[in-house]
Formats: sequence, C-alpha cells, structure tokens
Amino acid sequence: KKKKKKKKKKKKKDVCSDPVKTPCEHLFCKQCLNNYVTSCNDMARIECPNCREKFEKAEILTATIAREWIGEALVHCSDIPECRCGWTGKYRMWSTHKEKYCAKASEKEKEMAKTSKTIGVISWTKEELDLMSNQRLKAILKDYVRVNRANADIANKFHPKHFLEKRELINGILSIPKIGQASLQSHGSNDNSGTVELKQDEHDQHDEQVCLDALQRQQWQNMSVKDLLLYCKEQSIDYKSTLKGAIEKEQLIQLIQKGK
Repeated sequence: KKKKKKKKKKKKKDVCSDPVKTPCEHLFCKQCLNNYVTSCNDMARIECPNCREKFEKAEILTATIAREWIGEALVHCSDIPECRCGWTGKYRMWSTHKEKYCAKASEKEKEMAKTSKTIGVISWTKEELDLMSNQRLKAILKDYVRVNRANADIANKFHPKHFLEKRELINGILSIPKIGQASLQSHGSNDNSGTVELKQDEHDQHDEQVCLDALQRQQWQNMSVKDLLLYCKEQSIDYKSTLKGAIEKEQLIQLIQKGK
C-alpha cells in the first residue's frame, strides 16, 4: 500500500504591528528585531538578517510609510474617526465588538451589528477576507503612486530648461513687427518702446527666478534631514543657535532660504 503523503500546513505570516527598518531598507517587527539584536554577540556591529549588511543599533529607524499603510488597512469599529473607540481587529470580530463591547456604539448600531452578524460577516470565507484586505492595500498603494507621480510632474514642470525655452518663445514673439507698426508709431513712441522692453525683461527674469526658487525648494523637499544638515554645514549656515529642540525638515528649508 502506498503511503499517503501528509500535506504540510503553511504557517500563517503575521503582519508586524510596530514596523522598523534597517539602513539597508529591510522591514522588521520592532520586538523581533530587538530580540535578534540582543542575541547577537557583537552589539556594536549588527548584521541584517536578510542581506547581512552591518549596521549599528542606533541606525534602526521607525518605518513611517509602512506604519501608515498598516494603519490604513486596519479594521476599525467605525469608518468615522470621531466615532472610533480605539479597537482594531479582524473582520469576523467586528460585529461582536460593536454589539457588546464598543463604548461609542449607539443602540441602533448595536442592533444593526447583531443583524449583520447572522447575515454577512459569519458567511465570509477566508478567500473573501483576503480579497477584501488586498483590495484595501491596492487602493492605498495606488494612492501612494499617484502622489509620487504628481510630485514628479511638478518637478518636471519647474525644470529650468522649460523656462529657458519659454523665455526664447516670448522674445521671439516680441521681436515680430506688427502690421502697420512703422507707420503708426512716432519718434517719441520709439523712445518709450525701449523702456517697455526693459520692463518686460525684468518681469521675465523675476518669473524665472520665482520658478527656479520653486524648483530648488522641491529638491530640498526630496532631501532627508541628514542631507539638509550637511548642506547647511557646507554653506556655513548656523542652524544650532536658531533651531532648538527637534529639528524638522520645513524649518531647515526656511532657514536655508533665508541664508541664501
């Protein structure tokens, strides 16, 4: 008789509730990484469990973007932030929580949760729950990509080459003589035309400078706080006496603009 092979059950992978990242951009659960760091022999130089790149314990950072994604994908007791009691859990526990334990649920909401428990929530299969979670994550990722593309479009729009081409186009239009202009303009108007062209050049230069400043600010926004601090040191900008406490990126950018 042929022995029946037992199918190995796949272990369920939990989503890290408190994500952190290493300098090599690998994500880990904070508690798991702390346990790994404690077990290492050399506490000064730790190896990444994934790529074996060495780093120090102080270089471990909070994964802000991953935490935001997880926060948006959590199941809350209400879609309205003001009506939430702080509970987060699984879909199949939502009705029970809303019916018995939610401190902010009204009597009408408790009755609706009791009805939905027998109609919809219990009948959901694992595949349906996975599909719902994937749809929510896809929507979050799609929104994240859309924002990044919008920032890239703005950067391209404010590219210096774009404004140089625009300046050449304006100068070309201004150089085209109008029909009958020679017969209509007097000697005095010809003298004034030089002043008008000078003002137009000053106006164009001002527009270009505003756009270049916007491009420079966009480049600073894409830099990290660490890179901005290095930039301040290179430009001899004193930020220590001006900024006190936690240094934020926007404060550094404003200080750099004043320094320039």
